[in-house]
Amino acid sequence: MPVTGQYTWEQDVNTLQLKIPLKGTKPALVDIYAAEFLIKINFAPYLVHIDLSAGVDDNSGTARVKNGVLTLKLDKRNPGLWEDIVAKGDKKFLKERRIKSVEDKTRREQELIGKRIEKRTETERTQLKKQMGLEEVERNTIENLKAEEKEEAEAKVYETFAKIKRDEAEAASKVQAKKDATALAELKAALGPMADDEYDLNDIDEDDDDAVAEEKSSGSDDDDMPGLENGGRSQALMGAGESMEEMPEQEEEEELDFIPDPRSSTKLNFKFTPRLFPTPLRESKRTEEGDWISKNRSHLKTHPHFMNNKAVMDKLDGDITERDPTWLKGKGDDFYRSQDYLSAINAYSTALEVAPTMSNVLSNRAACYLCLGKLQECVDDSTSAMRNLPDEKEVAPYPSEIEAWKKLKIRLYVRRGTAECQRGNYEKGLSDYNTAMVQSPDDERIQYDVKRITILCRCNQLKADGDKHFAAQQLDEAVKAYTEALGLDNGFVSCVSNRATCYLARGDAAKCVEDCTRALELLMVRANPNAMLPTGPVPAVGSAKRRQWVLKTLVRRGTAHSSLSKFTAACEDFREAVKLDPENEGLKNDLAQLEEAAAAEAEEASGDLD
Repeated sequence: MPVTGQYTWEQDVNTLQLKIPLKGTKPALVDIYAAEFLIKINFAPYLVHIDLSAGVDDNSGTARVKNGVLTLKLDKRNPGLWEDIVAKGDKKFLKERRIKSVEDKTRREQELIGKRIEKRTETERTQLKKQMGLEEVERNTIENLKAEEKEEAEAKVYETFAKIKRDEAEAASKVQAKKDATALAELKAALGPMADDEYDLNDIDEDDDDAVAEEKSSGSDDDDMPGLENGGRSQALMGAGESMEEMPEQEEEEELDFIPDPRSSTKLNFKFTPRLFPTPLRESKRTEEGDWISKNRSHLKTHPHFMNNKAVMDKLDGDITERDPTWLKGKGDDFYRSQDYLSAINAYSTALEVAPTMSNVLSNRAACYLCLGKLQECVDDSTSAMRNLPDEKEVAPYPSEIEAWKKLKIRLYVRRGTAECQRGNYEKGLSDYNTAMVQSPDDERIQYDVKRITILCRCNQLKADGDKHFAAQQLDEAVKAYTEALGLDNGFVSCVSNRATCYLARGDAAKCVEDCTRALELLMVRANPNAMLPTGPVPAVGSAKRRQWVLKTLVRRGTAHSSLSKFTAACEDFREAVKLDPENEGLKNDLAQLEEAAAAEAEEASGDLD
């Protein structure tokens, strides 16, 4: 049965103010519920239950704890002064009014949730439209580029055709000129000495008639010009004419010597690369489809739908470079050296599909997983590599390989031990490091790591003890355990954060702020490269869990600032928290209340100055 708590109230025309002594109850354990005609404040074992005489605006209230007193300030629905804060009437009336007030508040909250959902849906729809618009612009850009490339290619083809035609025309003109020169040479040869007179061929017949007339008038004998009887000169010209008619045929035979032999012909058969998907291929999905096949290659090879299709299996196997595990390992090593760990993992995984027991490939993939913070995968690969390592007796006949075998074994233990330590399993990590130190007792780096892990094991044990004390509400003992752990390693961030929680629960807000600040410096080490690296089980940088740790620490420090009435600093912490979780309405409401308190504080300060 709860005990009725005490309270005092004040009012003006527009506001109602309640003050409730918390009697040692932590502010975080106080539960406040306000409706139009009802106020309930629960801080076990006390309960303040007030049926208000008039309505208040439950959406505009502010609550603040200072010096162990809760101050609740609410705006009145209707301005005016109340005779009493408690409503008068029979129990049935008060109960019905109370139930109606609660139902109205629940309905308003549901409407508010519905509006938030609608707003979120509208925002997602708007973002989808923007994305579709961007994709449309990108698609149009690609199409325009394709059209431009096509036009350039066509222009080059047409230019090539025009050049070929010009070359053919020049070659034909050269051939024709050669033919004409040959014909003229043969004609001159047929004319003999007469060709030296440089007669025009068009005037031959006229000159011939003059020569015959002169011969007849002189009465010379026919023996002086042999071969010209019965029109011999005309026959010579006719012979030249016959030679000219035969010239084209002779020239054609000579031109055959300049024509190259025809090219040999053969038959080519083209085979298109088979696709795994029966649907038509879209150019925009080609890269996505290839990536999906690469990721699921090992599963597709064992799929009954593809196993009997040789063409598809050849496509999945790839070329010889994708079936050679040594080549794939070298490719993965190149990616690893360039810090492209995801590509290195893909190369190593493909090599392991061909040769699943290659320990050095498993070891290298474990190193990639460790760099990416995928700790369980690193542990699994390291364990599999150790299982596949040959015994020392099998390696002993080959002295050149013993040293490489030992180094690989040490690396595997160190990598698995490091992954276990980052997961918080310090005992397992220490066991692996001790095994590595047995294999290489003179390695100073391993010796140093063993000492560090031994300290972290002790810190982890003290943290577990502190957590047990905190769960039992033994705050002083919990603070003592966390402090002892931080004395061994002041970067053990979980102990810093948990001790801050203990200080806040004890009401020591100043120390809580100090520890929260220290925890944030450790968690946000990337923002400050010179800061000390955190130790202990810490989530990977950039992970959702790491952001959640930062968010909780900011809220914790903001609450402590609020307890110290440092509302401006509290607002800064809550603003950073809202940036990390913008959908958290509770944080937004707390920030709004703190901003009002900060504004009121600033107004009071300015009033004091006046």
